[in-house]
Amino acid sequence: YIQSGNVLFTGNSINNKRIRSKIEKKILSKFGFPVNVILKTPDELEHVLKINPFLKDKTKDIERIYFTFLSENPSQDNIKMLKEIDYSPEEFSLNDNTIYLFVPNGYGKAKLNNNFFEKKLKLYATTRNYKTVKALTTLSKDL
Repeated sequence: YIQSGNVLFTGNSINNKRIRSKIEKKILSKFGFPVNVILKTPDELEHVLKINPFLKDKTKDIERIYFTFLSENPSQDNIKMLKEIDYSPEEFSLNDNTIYLFVPNGYGKAKLNNNFFEKKLKLYATTRNYKTVKALTTLSKDL
């Protein structure tokens, strides 16, 4: 989808771990470099949009809302450490394996970025803006 690193597909398997592994191996063999894959079902994407805490605040510019999808749920120790960090006016909220992010000065200048979350949570992650996640949700429902 729009050169964002996202791919929509259909399949019969519900074994995300197996599918993810197959995709990662295929990318490695075809392109010669490893890529960490994160899979989301249409229902998961829809849920992420629905419970976004920043959408309730109409003063927050939707263009400044992002989602960081984590490879798995972070450990409680890493969550505790993360909650002690304050990079105001940037804000984040964590729910399971998704971080909801509001960056009022733009993502390009954000301290709370993908690399930050990967290092602090010791997981791999990928970040997408609201518009992309909304579009992927709509497109995935149409498959």
